[in-house]
Amino acid sequence: AAPNPLLRINPFYMRYPLLLLLTTLLCSSASAQNAAVWDGEISQNWNTAANWLNDSIPTVQDTVYIPAAATNNPIIGNGPNITVVKVAIEEGATLTIQSAGSLELAGAADYALYNAGTVLTSGVITIGATDAAGFFGIKNLGVFNQAGTLAIDSVTIAIDNEAGSFTNGGALNIGGNTVSARMSNGIYNQATFLNLAS
Repeated sequence: AAPNPLLRINPFYMRYPLLLLLTTLLCSSASAQNAAVWDGEISQNWNTAANWLNDSIPTVQDTVYIPAAATNNPIIGNGPNITVVKVAIEEGATLTIQSAGSLELAGAADYALYNAGTVLTSGVITIGATDAAGFFGIKNLGVFNQAGTLAIDSVTIAIDNEAGSFTNGGALNIGGNTVSARMSNGIYNQATFLNLAS
């Protein structure tokens, strides 16, 4: 008998069952959103379609998941501004935003950026510029090194530094362009937060 194509699971997920579970959770928590999973198969370039599991660069409707098991870690550099709903970075994975790179997050009910891995940015991250962006702007449990521009608006807690370390060496703007009355807390620090900016 021929195998049932409805029961076939992508071989990438068979190697990484935790990724399958987390992707399923992302998909189920994002009702009208699509899940875009980074696999880094070709290079580190975010804007290369073949670096995404579905061979499609994420758009404004997508929730992005960056697993540790990817072949290459993603880099956002020169090119168009990246706009997605939210980004989740698994422990062991790294997202780099170069000085010419820009990432805008619309956010969802829970968070805009969840980091259990590493974020290295000298570019621009904008959260909640046009609409309510979730309870947390950034939920950090890993390493977050910010040397560019970080603007967070329209969330309940801008930065929840739950574990790991958060280092700011650039411009940090919280609540400067709030489009809703949701902003009630700036930084909630339970770990190491260093502000090196003058």
